[in-house]
Amino acid sequence: MEVSFPGEDKVEATGGHTDSGAAGLPLGEVEGDPSEDASRTTTGRDERVLYSRENQVRSSESHREDRSRLSGERVEDRKWSQAKKRDARSEPARKVRQMPGTSSGGNLRVSVEIPKKIRLTRDSLSQVQKRLECQRRVERLRRNHTCCVPGCDSVGVEFEKVHAMTRHVPTVFDGRLADPSDTVQGMRVRALLQVATWLLGRPGTLHDLLDLVNAQHFLESRETTHPRSSSWPTLEGFCRYLREPVPAEFTLAPVNSVAGLLHWRVLYLLAALLQPRDRLYWMEQFAYPLTVVESLPEAVDSYFHPDRLRRAANIHGTIEDVLALGVEQQVVRLKLKHVVASFCDPETYPSSRDVDTFPPEVIVAVGIHPKHAANPKRFLTDALERLSSLLTNPRVVAIGEVGLDHSVDPADW
Repeated sequence: MEVSFPGEDKVEATGGHTDSGAAGLPLGEVEGDPSEDASRTTTGRDERVLYSRENQVRSSESHREDRSRLSGERVEDRKWSQAKKRDARSEPARKVRQMPGTSSGGNLRVSVEIPKKIRLTRDSLSQVQKRLECQRRVERLRRNHTCCVPGCDSVGVEFEKVHAMTRHVPTVFDGRLADPSDTVQGMRVRALLQVATWLLGRPGTLHDLLDLVNAQHFLESRETTHPRSSSWPTLEGFCRYLREPVPAEFTLAPVNSVAGLLHWRVLYLLAALLQPRDRLYWMEQFAYPLTVVESLPEAVDSYFHPDRLRRAANIHGTIEDVLALGVEQQVVRLKLKHVVASFCDPETYPSSRDVDTFPPEVIVAVGIHPKHAANPKRFLTDALERLSSLLTNPRVVAIGEVGLDHSVDPADW
C-alpha cells in the first residue's frame, strides 16, 4: 500500500517489513508492548498507524455484527411487508388509472377505490347472466326510445320503427306496398341517389351511399344485426331490379348489400344525417300513395273446367273472363292463388297457342273423360292424337281426368 503526502517524500508501508529496494525513509522503532504486532510510520508532524492483526480481527467481528443487524432488519421488513399484505386483503382494492398530467412520464396516477372482487362460480355466473337477459327483455318490451333525428320533438318513442317510417322516411319505402312495381323500385333508387348527392356533396352511386352508411358504425351498437326473414323478399326483389347479386344472408353490421339501404334502420340513419330542409323535401318529393291490401287466406282450385263453364255461361271470352265470373262469397273470403284447368273433353280442347296465353297462375291438365269410352273408335283415335299434341306443350303438366266415372250409368261404361 502506498501512502503519499503533499510536499513530502513517498513512504511505502509493508506491514512491519521493509523492502530493500523501496525508496523513502526507514521505519522507526515501534514503541509499546512487543507482543502487539503494531507498526507506525512517522513523517514530520503527520502520523499514520497501520492496523494490527488484532484490529483487523476486531474489524471482522464488527462487520459480522453489522451483517447480523442488517439481516435482522430484513427479517423485520419482511414481516412488516407480509402484515401489510394481510391488511390490504381486508381493505377495498384500489384501482390506479393513468391520466394526462405533469408527473413522471407525463401521466397523472389517480387512485380510485373499487369494490372487493368476488369470485363467482359457474352456477352463480349463469344466474347473473339470466338476470341480465331478463332485464334486457323487459327493457325491450318497454320500448322507450329516444329519436335519433336532430330537432325531433318526440319524447319516449314506444315503437321506433313506426315512428321512423311515419315521421322521417318517405312513404315510397313503406314495406306495406304490395308487390312493388318497377315504378316504385325506380322511385326508391332516385330517392336514395338524392340522399347520396346531399351527403357526399356530389352525385354518387348506391355503393357510395353504402360505404358512407358503414363508415358511421351506427348499426353495430344495435342488438339486431340481421334483417328479419319477413323483409328478405323485398330486399331480394330490389337486388334483382338492380341486377345485383343476392347474398346468402343479409346483414346490417356491416350492411353487405345495396338492398340493405331499404332497411328501416338504415333509412332512419340517413334521415338523421340530412339537414331539416332537405329531409322535409325528401319526404314530400318521394311520397307514394299507399294501397292497403287486405290479407286473405290463399287457396287453389284443383277442379276447374273453363271450357264447360264457358259453355254453361254462354260466353266466348278468354280464360281471364271466365275467372272473373266467380261469385264472391261473404262467408269465407280467400285469395285464389292457383287454378288447375282440366280439359277432359276433346271437342273443346284449347289449341297450343291458347295454352301459351294462359296466366301464370293457371296450371293446365288435359285428358279424356272416362264417359267418352262409349264413343266411336274414330272419335277416340282423333282424341288421342290431339291429346298427344297438347302434351308436347311445356305448359301442360298433368293428364286428367282419368279413372272411373260413377256419374254415368254403368250400362254405358
